[in-house]
Amino acid sequence: MLATPSSTPYTKSGGHLLLWDMATGQRLASVDDLSWPVCCASFNPAGTLIAVAGSLTVYLVDPSTRQIVREAEMERVGNGSIQAMEFGPSGDLLATGKRNGKVELWRVPDLTLVRTFSVGRSFRPATASPEDAPGTPQAKSVAFAHNKSRLAANNSEGSVFVWDFSTGKEIVHYAYGYSDNRGNSSVFAPLANSLFFTLDDAWLLTADQETKGIRLLGAKRQKQTGNLLPLPKHSEVAALSVSPTDGSVAVAYRRFYPGEERPPLAEFEIWSLKLR
Repeated sequence: MLATPSSTPYTKSGGHLLLWDMATGQRLASVDDLSWPVCCASFNPAGTLIAVAGSLTVYLVDPSTRQIVREAEMERVGNGSIQAMEFGPSGDLLATGKRNGKVELWRVPDLTLVRTFSVGRSFRPATASPEDAPGTPQAKSVAFAHNKSRLAANNSEGSVFVWDFSTGKEIVHYAYGYSDNRGNSSVFAPLANSLFFTLDDAWLLTADQETKGIRLLGAKRQKQTGNLLPLPKHSEVAALSVSPTDGSVAVAYRRFYPGEERPPLAEFEIWSLKLR
């Protein structure tokens, strides 16, 4: 079964969760009247629950009955909408990342809030005008380790955080130095999206838009690799996914053709990742 969030624009109850049969492509059901907009959905490891995020509500849906079995309202604050979510490996925890930079950990199935983390203040250079000051970085992705009590997240500036979710303690934090073409140094993180633990939980695999490829970050102490997978010239990483069974890596990207009157081409590649 495949679950896809869907939104009907500009209606308060215009959020939907569509369920599909992957073998036939047939739509099985639509769970309707979710708070608009709906951004993301995640199956628990057993496939018995789907978490789906409305604007300010988290829903748990039973895929067998296609019914909402639990829902929880989020705090009503500016930029409080959810952008990323993922179940923990045992299915009893759910992590959500928000536009306001908060990463929240929820107990399943009662959806009680366990702990809150933050993906930090902006590292963009300060501006002369307060109106142009950088906003709070958004939480863009969340990921659980497979066999350790670790939770990772990255923000819209590319900074990466790893916490021990049982204690709330930060384990490691990555923010990257940046120099412009005049040699002026400042702190600015390259844009990254998607974040996954390797099967041994020793590394985080991330997509890096700046180097047009993927890299590994140490999940316990600061260490990192260079670009492991250069993509074709004039391309941009769109998404990254890692298989939880064999660690293979799927990369989706767009290839551009400067100077040619042709639209970007969407492509993807699947690679095996072997750590030595």
